[in-house]
Amino acid sequence: MAEEFLLSTEQSIDLSFKPLSVLPGDDVTTSIANTNQKLRLGAGLVASGTQVLATNAGVLRYRPPNRYWIDFNHKRYIPSMDDGVVGVIVDRNAEFYRLDIGASTYATLGMLAFDGASKRNRPNLQPGSLVYCRVASANQNLEPSLTCEAPSHMTKKDWMTGLALYGELNGGYVLKTSIGLAKSLLKDECVVLSALGRAIPFEIAVGFNGIIWVNSGTCQDTILITNAILNSEGLPEAQVEAMVDKLISEYKR
Repeated sequence: MAEEFLLSTEQSIDLSFKPLSVLPGDDVTTSIANTNQKLRLGAGLVASGTQVLATNAGVLRYRPPNRYWIDFNHKRYIPSMDDGVVGVIVDRNAEFYRLDIGASTYATLGMLAFDGASKRNRPNLQPGSLVYCRVASANQNLEPSLTCEAPSHMTKKDWMTGLALYGELNGGYVLKTSIGLAKSLLKDECVVLSALGRAIPFEIAVGFNGIIWVNSGTCQDTILITNAILNSEGLPEAQVEAMVDKLISEYKR
C-alpha cells in the first residue's frame, strides 16, 4: 500500500517542471501539461480554448500537485487559490465576515470556516480583528472567499486549542511590505528569518498579500525584527546575515 501511495503521489507531481520567464501572450500549455491532476491556474495565467496563456510578464511557477501561476511584481494583491493572507475584518453579519486583504475588493470568510467550529461553538470576531487565513476561491468576477480551515494534507487542530495554523492573530505588530518581499519570506530557505530565529524567539505570519504580523517577547525585539525584514529587500543573500548581526549588536548596546 505504501509503495502504491508513493507511486501515485510521484505521478501526480510535475517532476520535469522548471521555472520559465514569460511575456504577455506566451503559450505555456506545453510547460504545464505534465501532471495528471486537473490544473489550477493562478495569477497571470488564463485558459483560452485548449491553450493556457500568460497575461503578465514574469516567471512561471509551480506548486505541487497542480497549481501554476506567474510570479510578477505588482502593487495590488491579486488573490490566488490557497494563498495564505493576513486580513482585517471590516464588517460582519450572521453568515460571514468581510475582510480587507489589500485586493481590489473585500473578501468573505464564513462564520463556520474554522476547524472545529459549529453554530454553538465558533469564534466571535469583531471589526478590526486581524486574521490569518487562506484563499478558498478566487474569481475575477466575484469577491474572494477565505477559510481558516487547514488544507486536506495538513493535520487539523480545533480553533479553540490555539494551535490551529489559521485564525485570529492577537497582539503583536503589523507591517505592510511589497508583494515581492512577502513572497521571498515564504521561501523554504529564507535567510533573514533564519538569521533572526537563531538570535530571537518570535512568531510571524506572512501573507502573500504583503501584510505581515510579528509577535515577540519585547517591543525592542519586534522593532529589530521588522527593521531586519524591511532592510533585507533587495540585498544579496550573502549580505543579509551580516545586516542582521549588525542590527542585533546595535540593539544590544
